[in-house]
Amino acid sequence: YSEEGDIQKRLFTAARRLEDNVRHTGVHAAGVVIAPAPLEELVPLATVASKDETTEGSRVLVTQYDMTALSEVGLVKMDFLGLRNLTVLHNTVREVERRTGKKIDLLNLPMDDEKTFKLLQRADIKGVFQLETSPGMRDFCSRIAPRRFEDLIDLIALYRPGPLQSGMAESYIKRRKGQEKVSYPHPDVKEVLEDTFGVIIYQEQVMLISRKIGGFTPGESDALRKAMGKKIHEKMQEMKAKFISGAQKLGHAEKFASDLFDQMAEFASYGFNKSHSAAYALIVYQTAYMKANYPTDTMRSLLESKVGKTEELVPYLNACHEMGVKILGPDVNESDVSFSYVEEGVIRFGLAAIKNAGELASKSVIEQRKSGKYKGLIDFLERV
Repeated sequence: YSEEGDIQKRLFTAARRLEDNVRHTGVHAAGVVIAPAPLEELVPLATVASKDETTEGSRVLVTQYDMTALSEVGLVKMDFLGLRNLTVLHNTVREVERRTGKKIDLLNLPMDDEKTFKLLQRADIKGVFQLETSPGMRDFCSRIAPRRFEDLIDLIALYRPGPLQSGMAESYIKRRKGQEKVSYPHPDVKEVLEDTFGVIIYQEQVMLISRKIGGFTPGESDALRKAMGKKIHEKMQEMKAKFISGAQKLGHAEKFASDLFDQMAEFASYGFNKSHSAAYALIVYQTAYMKANYPTDTMRSLLESKVGKTEELVPYLNACHEMGVKILGPDVNESDVSFSYVEEGVIRFGLAAIKNAGELASKSVIEQRKSGKYKGLIDFLERV
């Protein structure tokens, strides 16, 4: 490598680190590298077999560097995740428009919808993005009893092993209900922590406190967030000294600044990125809104998303029963390929959802039915 080129030095350092640590290779399911020049000019590449069912047998181009090494050589890696819930939302909105002519703009929903928050308060969360994934979430959701969109942001950030095991989540709930006194480390940070009842939940709160109390610049506060989040001890000690010094310049006592920094470090190890939580909360609200206001359409789309996965259909069929949505059995003269909307509160079972029936066979049944309904078993067997 050239002694003169900084990028070459970083490439060499990254390669040596990988040489010492690589045990096996793997491909990130959603990682995309963004570069200012063709990747073959910057990093070593390889081709691997595609695992995507739609491109079976083909090969895809990947870097031979992991995400840490890519960052070290100055490249940007973004994760683009596909969510089944987005497809469910799209299909639900499309079906409502097809049936009623009503166009629903998911990005401009009323954010204070009473039906939506009542659904969340009673923890009717089957099919609601992010909330249906854990058995304990139902109890947690009912205890928090969301009343506004910001509550959903907090809920997602708190329902993780760190906040739950540390007592942070429990303290938040008790303070929210008036069972525990709300207190703040200093009056100057009340504005930062007021929305979360004095509990430090987010990385952004740590950053704001470091600026208000320690006099940090925005860049320094972000460096502190990274150091605390990744528990880089040497960097944290360096930042602590800077924080105490800055706090003293702003008139705060050394012991207060030291204790506050340690408190922030403790919370930061569990801290969550609020912008991340807010983005998830938006999809939570959208899925809950559609379920609360268009329950039959929503459940139809959820069932459709699990066609061909019989075991995964059962929880949604049970949820329909609990909601009072009737599921009519499959019928060669009435069923579509997938689940279909009959009327409000009634869904017809799809032919392709029958175990081992399959989509092609189901389409064949429906195609032959265009010439007239089946008159009986013999007629069905002769025509299909």
